[in-house]
Amino acid sequence: FGVHDDNRLLFVQGLNLNVSASLLSDQFLAACESVPVSVKIVKHKMLPNSNLASVQFASVNEAARIVRIFKQTRTIMGAPVSIEYDPCCQKLFDRLDELDKEYERIEHENDMKARDSQVEFSLKQDNAQLLSSSGRNLESELDKHLQNQH
Repeated sequence: FGVHDDNRLLFVQGLNLNVSASLLSDQFLAACESVPVSVKIVKHKMLPNSNLASVQFASVNEAARIVRIFKQTRTIMGAPVSIEYDPCCQKLFDRLDELDKEYERIEHENDMKARDSQVEFSLKQDNAQLLSSSGRNLESELDKHLQNQH
């Protein structure tokens, strides 16, 4: 979403990382855990009680989690916000979004697999019950048959 859909902006600043490097390298992932990032929440000058909050996060991942929450809710304290990244962060957050989608896809696939194996398992159980009950029926039929012969 664009910067212009509201007067409040969230600026993510202070990350100087060569994010065009291999984005899944250990170095990159380590940097995500350790590089501190400051996030600026900027209210528009025209708004009453306008203040500028700058929050320091211990790591990119931490900031990304917060940014993600903002993205989902689109609000800070109930007021709509829009987010703008420092250009050096844009690729990073795009990449983290991609990773998120990838994790979601994998989780979804795993859920489906788990569901399938649940279904298979319950089918096997049903079949086992059917077999054992039909086995019992046969036994009792045989018993009757044998008793009738005497």
